[in-house]
Amino acid sequence: MKKIILTVFVLLLGLNIYAQRRGKEPNRNSRITQTQTEPTAKQIEKRARLAEKRKREYIDNFLTTLEADEPQKNIIKQKIMSFIDAKTTISNTKFKNKLDQNKAIENLENIYFLEFIEIVSESDMAKIKEMTKGEFDDKSILKKNREVKKKRRKEEAQKKKKSQKG
Repeated sequence: MKKIILTVFVLLLGLNIYAQRRGKEPNRNSRITQTQTEPTAKQIEKRARLAEKRKREYIDNFLTTLEADEPQKNIIKQKIMSFIDAKTTISNTKFKNKLDQNKAIENLENIYFLEFIEIVSESDMAKIKEMTKGEFDDKSILKKNREVKKKRRKEEAQKKKKSQKG
């Protein structure tokens, strides 16, 4: 009896090991090949629209952190939009090596907002520099906005309840 149980156990263990190893081997009959196709014009257009929408949201979230007044914010927004476009152009340009590309981007980051030094406060200028380096995280701003909206909804709901009761 013990020999039968031991034999069955070894047989099952052996089949299990064989099945696991067989799965790692390239076996064209059992695998479905996935072909990668070029994106269609619709897909490219959709990605471009989503990227543009995300860029606008990102900049709008960034502008809420600045202390500048509305006309200054509009000027800063236009300058940031053109900065992002210029940085994208540099990133898409073929350079001999990565160092040349990094130097071009660094030069752009250092020079692009020099005209704002006299117009914008130091804290706003520091925030702009931080954003150009890619260190601005708009997720915390989005989280705060959601919390504010939740509070407003709760307050409105409480006001409605009070007005219905009274």
